[in-house]
Amino acid sequence: MSEVEVNGVSLAYDDTGSGDPTMVWIHGAAGHRAYWHRFQIPVFRKTHRCIAIDLQGHGESDKPHGPCSMTRHADNVAGVIDALQLESADKAAVARAALKICRQWPSHRHPSNGIADSSAAIDIARRPAR
Repeated sequence: MSEVEVNGVSLAYDDTGSGDPTMVWIHGAAGHRAYWHRFQIPVFRKTHRCIAIDLQGHGESDKPHGPCSMTRHADNVAGVIDALQLESADKAAVARAALKICRQWPSHRHPSNGIADSSAAIDIARRPAR
């Protein structure tokens, strides 16, 4: 686990694997980054760099008082990407809240190849190896 300070908040993340494109994994409203380590990251880290982030108020990230807007979450995720000096990344998301964060992604700062709902990633991860 690593941490980076973004917008005055310490955000926890995991950075594993290698390859392009980098995949940024964003959990749902009641989740945390460890959600991705069961099926998705073990598969995708073989061919992609995988960044799994604990959003503000979740997991091992700071939990300041008061609500955090979707725009703030998107800015925080972009801040992690800035800190890691990534030029572009694919996004993977689960749950409606995480998809909203992805849609608010500041594309002028970080080009993306799109949004992937995690159900597709789970299907891929569960397929037997060939």
